[in-house]
Amino acid sequence: MQQQATGAYTNEGAADQLAALLASGDYAGAKLHLYKSSFSPTVDSKAADFLAEECDFTGYTAQSVTYSAVGTDETGTPTVLSNRVFFQATDAAAPNMVGGAVLIKDVTGPPATHTAVGYYQLPAPIALNVALAFVGVVLTIVTPQGTGLATFDF
Repeated sequence: MQQQATGAYTNEGAADQLAALLASGDYAGAKLHLYKSSFSPTVDSKAADFLAEECDFTGYTAQSVTYSAVGTDETGTPTVLSNRVFFQATDAAAPNMVGGAVLIKDVTGPPATHTAVGYYQLPAPIALNVALAFVGVVLTIVTPQGTGLATFDF
């Protein structure tokens, strides 16, 4: 007999759950960081791993993220969009190849004290190697499915 994964969460209460995460949970006050393409994250990666490979081009700093009100996507799933988070190199002195973005927040319980980490890996690196090169990132957070996706423009 072969087993199949057939479990799924329903959307009941999911909009309220997402609103709570944005107001005081893992996403509230989180900062978006960029990491270098030399790092290949896994689900076992820690915040310190991402920070050790954080981008360091001139003009770089981790950015605060704000979110839209909770709405629904075309399937009725509760969804929010972040603001467009903008990163720009001010010169070519410290070129970087961006491998992705990571959302990091220290969360003090209950139910537990932990560091929330959600990462978004690029399929191909983005070069920030000339003055004024930029990348913009918009996060789409969905629930109950998980962290959602990131849209990168450059």
